[in-house]
Amino acid sequence: MKDFFLKQFQHYKELGDETFEQLNDAEVLWQYNPESSSISSIVKDFSGNMISRWTFFPAATGEKESRNKAEFENDIPSKVVLLEVWEKGWTVFFMALNKYSEDDLNDVLSICGKKNSLLEPFLEELANYSFHLGQIVYVAKMVKNEENKTLIISKSKLKLETTENLKKQSFSGIHQNSSPVCYAKSEEVRDDYKIE
Repeated sequence: MKDFFLKQFQHYKELGDETFEQLNDAEVLWQYNPESSSISSIVKDFSGNMISRWTFFPAATGEKESRNKAEFENDIPSKVVLLEVWEKGWTVFFMALNKYSEDDLNDVLSICGKKNSLLEPFLEELANYSFHLGQIVYVAKMVKNEENKTLIISKSKLKLETTENLKKQSFSGIHQNSSPVCYAKSEEVRDDYKIE
């Protein structure tokens, strides 16, 4: 389980790293509107959560009083500073995770007055960090628009691959009473899905 966590969290960090490579100083501060989060403010929240949650974990659990609630302000002056904030949070998190062995993950401890296995806070953060990564990638995609380097398969490539794969399939086993949408030889099927 610990190896799974390490792989997943490292994957999330790499997605963020690859996203930031595409952006300049102005783009990390860009907001869709005044109520929206910029990449800068998302990273500040993300890193603030990591530092607060995982510093002195599990002796001191949950939010620390020292957490800076002004982290939603859009005030990171440059991409260089954004990367420093990003790295600091991940460093604290990975130090906390690496303190534990596979067997430790089943240990029961008190977190915010409730009994939990050590596994639970890592599962919670897996969901939380994937959520924030999705926000970062989505905002970057809006900022870059056509220039965005897709980190997963692009819509145009997916459409092309799906069309090509359908054209290569054998439809000899499809019965005449199949739905016209699914039946490759039907007149109702779009031309790009018909078999010649």
